[in-house]
Amino acid sequence: MIGSFLWNAASFVVALGVLVTIHEFGHFWVARKLGVKVLRFSVGFGKALWSRTAKDGTEYIIAAIPLGGYVKMLDEREGEVAEHEKHLAFNRQKVMSRIAIVLAGPAANFLLAIFVYWWMYVIGVPALKPYLGEIPVSSIAAEAGIESGDLIIAIDNREVGNFREVSLAVARRMGEKSTLSMKVRHSSETIVREFKLDLTDWQLDSKQPDVLGSLGLVRWQPNFPPILGEILPNEAASRSGLQTGDVINSIDGQVTSSWIDVVQLISKSPDSELTFNINRNEQINNIKVRVSSREVDGKKLGFLGVSRPELSEEHRKMIESMAYRQQFSFFSAIGQGIDKTWEITLLTFRFIGKIFTGEVSPKNLGGPITIAQGAGAYASYGFVFFLNFLGMISVNLGIINLLPIPVLDGGHLFYYLVELVRGKPLSESFQEVGYRVGMVLVLSLMVFTIFNDISRL
Repeated sequence: MIGSFLWNAASFVVALGVLVTIHEFGHFWVARKLGVKVLRFSVGFGKALWSRTAKDGTEYIIAAIPLGGYVKMLDEREGEVAEHEKHLAFNRQKVMSRIAIVLAGPAANFLLAIFVYWWMYVIGVPALKPYLGEIPVSSIAAEAGIESGDLIIAIDNREVGNFREVSLAVARRMGEKSTLSMKVRHSSETIVREFKLDLTDWQLDSKQPDVLGSLGLVRWQPNFPPILGEILPNEAASRSGLQTGDVINSIDGQVTSSWIDVVQLISKSPDSELTFNINRNEQINNIKVRVSSREVDGKKLGFLGVSRPELSEEHRKMIESMAYRQQFSFFSAIGQGIDKTWEITLLTFRFIGKIFTGEVSPKNLGGPITIAQGAGAYASYGFVFFLNFLGMISVNLGIINLLPIPVLDGGHLFYYLVELVRGKPLSESFQEVGYRVGMVLVLSLMVFTIFNDISRL
């Protein structure tokens, strides 16, 4: 548990550090270009862990709390400004200059997303064609006629080549009660058929928001038989006398027809004694096994200490036929990066809109714990997957900062747009009230998302 926590925390700090630095650099760079004096550039809040003052007087800081950052500019509203420097103050700039400075932060996040997606596609992303596994009976997919072994070709007439693209395509329809079009090719056919999935009764579990699973769309995976592979020393299996090659017929009377059945029964039985009915060299035996436990993402799960059997030759060939690398040339990847950023942007705006209309529950919102877990998970898959996560969060950070809430960039932008229309700024007292309301809203949202995170643990 400690190792997982530290990995997630480190991945979170790296991801947020990059995102915040780029965001604040956007404000910093445009402010400097437009002649505004920058007093401080800080990544993080609180006590300074490192600081340096440049020759131009700008103080650069890395602070202890890595949950944001800020750029402090010369401003008469925040302190006395010498007469010879008043033209360098932020509040003295034309409204269009102030708008440009405010927009530069979110714009930097969108540019970062394009860059990391470009980098991801130049490197190449390992992927598997979206073949479906066992479709749950009575699921939305099963009722539509989708079958196990089907290959998903397109969703809502948009071609998909892997499950990442399938997930994004389905996520666009979250909360809707209409129908979803899915084109698939049956394993025994060459023609493509179109099916309509009825979303009327589509329910998404806020504690475990599995978008595809909620429709019954299960990824194909090898059907390993319930045969024990390598036995780890000094673990539950070895202490109980289980051996490599044992076939598990049942556990406490529950039939195990696949390796997944074994894993599920063991996982939900930490620190319990179970009776294994096994077939060893054509001999049937009952063996008592005291299952041990492990902490995984804060949950206590049963642990047997045995590996799964090796892939069969049939399954190995199937995986080889499914696997490919989604890779583009240097210049083609630029277009892919722009398309991906635009796609995530639209998806995020749709999600926010559906929360306000009630189509999607606010319980699906995630906070810092969820982001940290995501950062750790993607980082553990490899660098290219971490880039994918970084791009997605960068887009989300850019959009959140554009929301018209005072204290966020979008709130400042709203004030400046009103000033542009009125020809004069809103009163200081009105803006101050807005900032206080905005602070309450932001803090309330943070508390709410953290509560959501905790409820999922």
